[in-house]
Amino acid sequence: MRTERGSVPLWRLSGESWALWMEGALTELSRFQDVLNQANLFPVADGDTGHNMVRTLEAAVKAIREAAPDRLDVLARAAADGALMGARGNSGVILSQLLAGFAEAMEGKATAEPLDFQEGLARAAARARQQVANPVEGTILTVADQIATGIQVDGDVVQGLESAVEAGERALRQTTEVLPVLRGTGMVDAGAMGYVALLRGWLFAARGEIVLPGVDQKISSAESPAHPALESPESNYYDVEALLYHIRHPHPETWLREALTAIGDSVVIAPGRDQIKVHVHTEQAVPLMEILTRVGDIRQMEWLDMRAQVEARHPGSKLTVVAPPEAEPLFGEHVRVMDPTAAVDQSHLIWVNPDLVLEQAVAVESVAEALHVMVEYADDEDWETNRARMLELLSKTTRYAVFRQPEGFWFDGTCYADREALRMGVQEALEKLGPGVVTMYLSHKASGEEAAFWQEALDAELVPVPQSNPWMEIVWQP
Repeated sequence: MRTERGSVPLWRLSGESWALWMEGALTELSRFQDVLNQANLFPVADGDTGHNMVRTLEAAVKAIREAAPDRLDVLARAAADGALMGARGNSGVILSQLLAGFAEAMEGKATAEPLDFQEGLARAAARARQQVANPVEGTILTVADQIATGIQVDGDVVQGLESAVEAGERALRQTTEVLPVLRGTGMVDAGAMGYVALLRGWLFAARGEIVLPGVDQKISSAESPAHPALESPESNYYDVEALLYHIRHPHPETWLREALTAIGDSVVIAPGRDQIKVHVHTEQAVPLMEILTRVGDIRQMEWLDMRAQVEARHPGSKLTVVAPPEAEPLFGEHVRVMDPTAAVDQSHLIWVNPDLVLEQAVAVESVAEALHVMVEYADDEDWETNRARMLELLSKTTRYAVFRQPEGFWFDGTCYADREALRMGVQEALEKLGPGVVTMYLSHKASGEEAAFWQEALDAELVPVPQSNPWMEIVWQP
């Protein structure tokens, strides 16, 4: 859970404050690591985007912690250098370039005003796009661009950051239709989701919000959307990253870009001070080594076989429920539970209390209704058939919620002073509905004696649920 200490206007961003922002970013990105891994479809569905972005940001934060000065420009440069050294995978190298662009904009600034901060996000987007050999739209690059253009600086730095996060979340939702591999899946780009999570972590820290240990501290991979069958790469199946130093080529960046593009794809060239980080997908090991050693000496190098990574991923049931993370145990191991922050409207989805109008998914008011309608779902039938059946059941279903307050129990617009009075009110309401099947969803905080009381009073099936508001939900169907 998060607690908010409140916030005051921030007209100048100091190095000390930004260091705290980066700690918040690492916390938030780490929470979503498994979600990002599961959502990773582009450029290859190797399931490591979350891991790579977190490892990269860890290196950046470590460098900040080890830097003595509290000037913003010094810490931003330390973070960029640390990220470059620790960058992992395609997404990690791009993230290092976002931080490098931000650091460029902070050069010579002990603190940053709102316009400086806006320039930092703009330079971040430009630097990342510049270092990718063949930029693809609908990815982290597009979202970074839209964040840079969407930020508003008519208030303080935190208000600007709020507008940047809002712009990022809007752009993130659009990636599902822009990036061809995501089109029709209802999924969003994993790298873009990671960048938005980073900025959201900045915002949590800027507002003085603290992430406390609890059920929502880490979002599990079970909360990621169902995705199509994963295809192993038939070519360029080695994921390679290398750190070069003792650079001896007169034009290393241009030459590396051309040479690596000729033997592979997903090429990112990330220059640092006296060193260059290279990322490429290729299957031509010998030409790759010749290219790299012509430019400089290899300090670090890593090879991963993406065919093995893809094979290690096992998609489960098609059905996904968007609900609070604590509800996951209710749905069993074959149904994914997705955090609302990672969800988009798509097929094979039941969404609890959505904040948007759904055209594909089935909207329900509570976890209880989700449990109620999912019995109509059949994996071997198409989504339209399943959806029609669930909506028909919802149309016939009546749901009541009971809220426990200090003054008594609130039910159907009336406050009942005690449990016995509530029992009479509930029974009267159910009698008006006529014969039917009643299922009761009772808070897990209720005592065994209370559970037995209601089960006998309503002659209902009882399901304990991890919630306390409402205290009880009653679902009736004919």
